[in-house]
Formats: sequence, structure tokens, C-alpha cells
Amino acid sequence: MQILSTLIVDDRKEMSVKYKKLLSTYCSCYVKIMPSQPSEFYEYIERNRPDLIFISDSISFEPEKVCKKIREVILNYRPIIVVLSKSEDIHDKIRALDSGADDFWSEPIDSEEFCARTNAHLRRLIEDKSNRITKLPTTDVTIKVINRNILSDGQWAVLLIDIDYLDEYGQIYGNIATNKMLQTYAAIIRASINKDDYLGHLDSTNFVVVTSAIKAEKLSSFIKYAFDTVANKFYTEKDVKRGYITLEGDESTGQRIPIVSTSIGVVTNKYKNYDSYQQVLNELISIHKLAKAQPGSYSLINNPNISAENAIDFSLKNKILIMEEDAALAYLISVTLNMQGYITEAVGSYEVVLEKIDSFYPDLLILDSGVLGEERGFELCKKIKSDDSYAFLKIIMSTIVHDKQKVLKSGADLYLPKPYNIRDLLSWVDRFLRY
Repeated sequence: MQILSTLIVDDRKEMSVKYKKLLSTYCSCYVKIMPSQPSEFYEYIERNRPDLIFISDSISFEPEKVCKKIREVILNYRPIIVVLSKSEDIHDKIRALDSGADDFWSEPIDSEEFCARTNAHLRRLIEDKSNRITKLPTTDVTIKVINRNILSDGQWAVLLIDIDYLDEYGQIYGNIATNKMLQTYAAIIRASINKDDYLGHLDSTNFVVVTSAIKAEKLSSFIKYAFDTVANKFYTEKDVKRGYITLEGDESTGQRIPIVSTSIGVVTNKYKNYDSYQQVLNELISIHKLAKAQPGSYSLINNPNISAENAIDFSLKNKILIMEEDAALAYLISVTLNMQGYITEAVGSYEVVLEKIDSFYPDLLILDSGVLGEERGFELCKKIKSDDSYAFLKIIMSTIVHDKQKVLKSGADLYLPKPYNIRDLLSWVDRFLRY
């Protein structure tokens, strides 16, 4: 895919077409030619933000005035501006450069020199707009590519891809291992797409692919499979065998962190039309959140089925089930969570927990392990975690059993020893549900 875009402002049909052919063929640029109608090309520049602008002195306005106007009216954006002129006079060159041009090329110019000079500017531009770890284009380039696709006539798709539990992985394994994982994932995605597709970043730790609508679903499935195939290689043999890592918290708490997985949200114009890149990004982020709410690697596309009346809404995670035999403590936890906007149900018997999960459908279970010696909560936790139909449910186990590994091996996502401060519990609830 042609990543960088170029605008040629030129009234000469033959020369502008020649330059467009050179730029498209040898500089891998998307090229737009516009005649000297200031209101039109200023509007085009503001909306499409081309990376490189050629201004010919064949237009009916002085190129210096156009350069100055672009620098004055287009805010938070600085394209490379090159003036093309029949003049070789040094004063004309200085006047153009002082007016905001980055370069001044005298015509006629050899085709090879034209391409070499252009590529030199674009190379520096790409280096400035590349992620230092993956060497992929950064946010502003990605937004331009998305915007360009919206304006096209074809069917397109945008994939938002990230690695689940990457921050927690980094806290245990460090920045070098985290960067290596990002580089590997970038290589996996790059190998999965072709020259007509775009790969870049929306922020430093997630990726965006722009492709055709027809390829989107198969592409996301392949990327998930490829990532899951290599994910274990970033862990020690001990962690792989155990199936999770432990993240230490405050006051001897321990959090069970699953092996990394990937979440992919997909938006396509196959089912609806979009007027702006903001609309695409807003829906893309929402779809991605729905995918991220699912356990393990998951992808979701904005097809009509996801808005069905009986579909589960994972975008708002605020329902908490409390299993606590101490009625006073259960009431205190429930009231505190209600004040923070959570919806709660409390039960005092292990026998009704599964029934309540099936009817209440909570996002989080706060589970008391039970009286020392009985510890029925451990068996219940194992039963819940072994059932795939409860894979959505996070479990915080509060316990008087001060055995962190025993708690985490039962499947609990967090070990919270009693007695604990209610504010610590609230902090962990926020971490699990308010991502």
C-alpha cells in the first residue's frame, strides 16, 4: 500500500502527469494533482494532510505566497514543501525558502534526480514517523491511511490488534523481553499481509492493519493462530508448565496473570458507510473492547450479528457476585462497591453460587475460601475455572489461608489474604473491571 501521500499543485497537464507517474512508480506515493484554485487545494490540504507538496511556478499565484499561506493556516501539521521553478536565480530560491518551502528545484530536472531527491525527503519523513521498537509508521500516518481509504470507492477493513497482559508481562520479564515480543508480533503481522495492505501503530503497543474487506476475517484468524503458536516461547519453562505468572501486589497479595493472548477488533465498510476517520476509530475501539473482554485470543468484526437483541454486552463490566459467609463483611463490601457504581449480589452459601452465576451473570466473583480446614471455596474455584462456559468470570479469593500458590493453583485470578483493607479490595476490583 502507498503509505505516504503527495500533492502536486501545477497548471501544466503534461508535466504534472509525468511527475505523478514518477512518484507512483519509483517513490511509492499516493499522488493527487490539483490546478491553481487556492480555496480547493487549501481545503484538500487541511482535510487530507499530504506528506509532500510540490508547488509549480506555472500556477497563477506566486509559489512564495502559497507556501506562506500553508504555514500560516494549517495548524499542528507540517508537510514538506518543494517549489518547482523554471528559474535558477539565487534570489528566487532564497525567497521561496524564506516563505516556508523546504526545497527549491530548478526545471528541467532529470527524472532520476527528481526521484532521488524525493526519496531523500520521504526517507527522513518515514524515520521521523516510525516507532523506534518496531520501525512501523506511527499514529498520524495510520490516521491518514484510514482517512484515504474512507474516501476511496472500494470495500476496506481496519484491524486494531494488541497483546493482552503485555504490561503485566513486562513487570515480570522486563522491557527488553517486552520489546522483543512487540517486534516478533510486528513480524508475524507483516508476514501475514501483502504489499496492498498497510501495517502501522495506533499507539506504541498496538497495531493497525488496513486491508480489503474480503480478507479481514481470514487475516485476523491467521494472526491469532500465529501469535498463539509463538506466545509460550517468551516464558520460562516453569511458567509455561504452570500456565500463568504471578504478579506481586500490596500486603502480600498475588495476582494470577494468564499467558499473553491477542485481541483483534475489525471495522469494515461492508455493512455501513463512514464519513470520517473519527467514526471509524470510535467504532474500532469499541469493537476491540468487546473482543478484549473475552478470555484468550479473540477477534470480533462489526457485522450486523453483534448488535442482536440477545447478544451479551461486554463493553460495560460492572456486575459483581460476593460469596462471603460473614454477613456483616458481605454487607460492607456490597455497599462500598454500590457507592462506586457497581451492581452487586451477595450470597452466604457455596451451594447457590453456580446457580447465581447463571442467573446474575457477574463479571467478577469475590469468593471467600471458607473456614480453615473446610476451605470449600478452593474446590468451587477449581470447578468454575475448569468449565469453559465460565471463562469470562474473574475471581478474587479472599482467604485466611496464607498460601499464595495454593490459591492461585485453584484458578483464582487474585490472592487476597484476610484481614484486608476494604480500599485495597476496591483498588483490585477497579483494575479488573475498569480497563
